[in-house]
Amino acid sequence: MTLDVRQAGPPVAPKPRHRRSVSSPDPAFPWFIGAALVFAAGGGFLLAVLLPLAAALDWGWGPRWRALVQAHGHLQLAGWLGLFITGMAFRLAPRFAGRPLRFYRVTTPALILLAFGLLGRAVAQPWLATPGMRVVLLAAGAAEVGGALLALTSLALTLAPVVTSLTQAPLFLLGTAGFVTQAALTFRWLAGLTAADPIIPPARDRTLLDIQFFLFVLPFVCAILWRALPTFVGAPSPGVRRAWLQAALLLTGGLLLASGPQWWSGATAARLHGTGAAIIAVAIVIELAGTAIWRPADRLRPVARHVVLLIRTACLWLVATAVWLAYDAAWELRHGLPVNAADGDGIRHILALGVFTTLIFGMGQLMLPWLAMRRQSPSNAAVETRIIWALITGATVLRVAGALMERQGSGQDRYWPMATAGVLGITALTFFGVTVLRAAHRDRQVIPVGLNEGGPPPRAGGGAGVVPLSPPSVPRGSEAAGERPPGPPRP
Repeated sequence: MTLDVRQAGPPVAPKPRHRRSVSSPDPAFPWFIGAALVFAAGGGFLLAVLLPLAAALDWGWGPRWRALVQAHGHLQLAGWLGLFITGMAFRLAPRFAGRPLRFYRVTTPALILLAFGLLGRAVAQPWLATPGMRVVLLAAGAAEVGGALLALTSLALTLAPVVTSLTQAPLFLLGTAGFVTQAALTFRWLAGLTAADPIIPPARDRTLLDIQFFLFVLPFVCAILWRALPTFVGAPSPGVRRAWLQAALLLTGGLLLASGPQWWSGATAARLHGTGAAIIAVAIVIELAGTAIWRPADRLRPVARHVVLLIRTACLWLVATAVWLAYDAAWELRHGLPVNAADGDGIRHILALGVFTTLIFGMGQLMLPWLAMRRQSPSNAAVETRIIWALITGATVLRVAGALMERQGSGQDRYWPMATAGVLGITALTFFGVTVLRAAHRDRQVIPVGLNEGGPPPRAGGGAGVVPLSPPSVPRGSEAAGERPPGPPRP
């Protein structure tokens, strides 16, 4: 028997595999936020100025005007709000769940698909008679569906293990499913448009808007409010059972709002719509009761308490939404007749401007890493917040006034407050965007991978406030001060 006596070399250690953590940076995240700002400033808010002026001054846009109105709504909801929410969801879901984002490589393709879908529809639908635009429109609709499905897959697999323990999980999942649903219906109905009639029928358009507002954006807003506001005031956070109840209410109310006029007619459609409005109003009341927003925000550092003005203003607009929905529900249930279309327009703009955009301006200063880490005097930050508050609140009041004037049949005069609201809105957005870009430029060398991950407020000169994003197992405090968290000990 022959023995192999060759000398064995030292054992070769297996090549370590890179493992992502809950706070691993997502390279697509800044691009989601930037794209949201671009689509809002260069699309949604810009059209909010031009469309009322075109109607008031009779610029003769013809059928293209109505197509641009629908493109404006889509750019605001799926562009400004949709891209911002999707980017934040990719960032927050792993921190909330305490586990890395599943299929994290889909974030960049999702952004590309969603951005192409938004741009393609905004260009193709109003100019559908131009050769080649129908192909662009269909490709844009398919791209938006694909991007929404990628987001749903990643977020659903990340949150699936914690659906029975994490308060935000059912609301995040409902919102992502609503995002996919509106994209799929939009694609289906865009395919039926023609060059002679490039407008989605009003009943279908209202269905899409109801899904976007109440089954996509509102669930995400509810999840964030229940995570952040109880922390600010030191109140207990609502439990997961309450979150499932809230998700069930939003789902039921949203489906009744969206499907009643679409599948039924007459008094039945009106009463189904009214029932949905009543359920959504109840869900909003439950949401506000769980935030304890009326308590003083003692858990926020004094340097960050100026943002409470924006957050409480958004909650007051949410109260106004619930009251208006309840009033419309009572009318429809009693008379079996649909409310004036201007009521829906007013409610949607209270939500879009007064609630959603105002919350982004407020919560963004605490949750966007560039703003949370900026070094700025409290007085300057407070002045910036008051300017943004005055602009966006004025925009909301004037836009709702335009809807009320339309309800009273005031004719062309209603377009002037609408146009002024658009000017104030785009000014507020530009001011916020410049603030974000300036902070990102100044702190580009120290942008953290996580924002105060469940730890105590940062030291003086550090981040703006405390917004717990991760479970306590994540290293505490170090990232909030702009420092890199300690790594494993070296051998």
